[in-house]
Amino acid sequence: AFVEQAEAVIASVPPRPAAGLYVRAFAHGLDGLLSEYREQLIALEETIMTDPTTPLTFLQHTLEPFRFVFAPIHELVNAITANQTSGSGVLEALHQLTLGGTPQLQKTVHRLLHACHGIMLKQLTSWMVYGVLADQQAELFIRQSAQNGDAPRTGRVAWDGYSVDPSKLPSYISPQTAAKALFVGKAVQVLQSCQSSNRSSVGLPAQDETEFISWMHDLHQQDRFDTTRFDAVVEKMSVRVGQLLLDVVNSEVNLVDVLQTLKAYFLLGQGELFSVLLEHAARIMRLPPTQSTQHEIGVAFLQVAQLLRLDSSQHFQRMRIHVGAPGLAAVEAAADLASAPDLWPVIGLKCDLPWPLPILLTDEAFQKYNTLFRFLLQVKRTQLELNSTWLYQKSCKKMTRNGLATLPAAFWTLRHQMAFVVDNLQQYIMMDVLEVHFQKLVELVTSCRDFELLRRAHDEYLDALLAETFRLTPTVREGLAEILNVCLAFCSLVSRSAHAGAILEGELASMQKVFSKQSVFLFKILHNVKSQRLAQLLLRVDYNSFFSDT
Repeated sequence: AFVEQAEAVIASVPPRPAAGLYVRAFAHGLDGLLSEYREQLIALEETIMTDPTTPLTFLQHTLEPFRFVFAPIHELVNAITANQTSGSGVLEALHQLTLGGTPQLQKTVHRLLHACHGIMLKQLTSWMVYGVLADQQAELFIRQSAQNGDAPRTGRVAWDGYSVDPSKLPSYISPQTAAKALFVGKAVQVLQSCQSSNRSSVGLPAQDETEFISWMHDLHQQDRFDTTRFDAVVEKMSVRVGQLLLDVVNSEVNLVDVLQTLKAYFLLGQGELFSVLLEHAARIMRLPPTQSTQHEIGVAFLQVAQLLRLDSSQHFQRMRIHVGAPGLAAVEAAADLASAPDLWPVIGLKCDLPWPLPILLTDEAFQKYNTLFRFLLQVKRTQLELNSTWLYQKSCKKMTRNGLATLPAAFWTLRHQMAFVVDNLQQYIMMDVLEVHFQKLVELVTSCRDFELLRRAHDEYLDALLAETFRLTPTVREGLAEILNVCLAFCSLVSRSAHAGAILEGELASMQKVFSKQSVFLFKILHNVKSQRLAQLLLRVDYNSFFSDT
């Protein structure tokens, strides 16, 4: 019954490309198994014809090994036929059979797996050597996005248009290895799209191409699929392609120079520019966003750069100021703009980078950069507002009209406390966090020869900045926001008191209470965090035990 069913299954497999490649390979392996059975029957027939007295037990003994093999394979064929299994489903079903059973059964199943693995290895060879995903039936664990299917194979489209499909990944291939295989193919596509002056060929060099094909061929020649060796081969290919990709990136741009540009603008290293911008664009920033806001803030950004003679700088020419969170979908960005009371929560920067640098500095990375930028800009703005209030205090001592000189000492005591906290926070962020992590990143960039290692190092750099500037801790983040907001409200109160000619002592007392409460609360939270750099901030802020004794 099994033989008849198996022959029917083999005969019913439609020609390419209607049938899945893995099902066809399985049918081919099954046909080989049945061929051995047929040959054994022919041999038995010849034996019986030669010696009619051949005992029945001899026939039973000769065919007995097939009985223990055919029963499990019979169940497998039924399952594949009933469930219309294809691709990795065939591989997984066969793999499960290898986990038990007789040695003869395991040997037979490994033969069937060898036939199916031949398809997978050929597809991976096409992908990791030539950057071509030869998978019309979408059976491989690497998938191409639908919107990218008919798109031209430019570098950015190729990089963003492929991913690992976990549902089609066999259980014996690790997600890490699958991700490396995905990276190799995408990197080869990028190498094909980049013809730099330092590279005489497009794609992989001939020597690497030959070596990669040889490695994959050796894997296929093995009787059994060696997962450990497969992982090692993919790892070697990933490292080599990463080196080539990094060479291309370095040939297009000076990576350290680009990182310095990002630090100068996104991390406010170019402090003078933003100090002047905050003053020059103060009116625009206080208003809700409109259709003309993008143009107005862009003009202000350019005017300030021209004033400081930065507009001709190559660094500045890469940067554009942006209203709305870059990287969000159009609907989400529009919703953010519609709900924003002013520009502070939706302002950001964009950086124009030559290809293939965007595969290292991704949209996700720039979202993190803009999160840092908005926070640092808020700290900078608060610091400048408090300094302006100090200048106003100095001028009040020389004035007597409108009661300006009669502002109580409580105003200036609170201003001093606020400035003390904000100044130390700003110094901690710029010197103890940003500068330290940036120098470590630069050291790694100058010595690194592995693209994936560099990409991970940059991601870890951004994550460390977000963590140590308290962007990832909601309680501390909200507490800091409350402190900065009350500082800005205090500056506004001073200005309103001057224009009204009256002292708004009720509001002052309320602000004093909120600031003291949030400052002490924040100090107690940070005091329980074990961090050497954070300890320096706490020492500066609490050098006289003011907060710890409160």
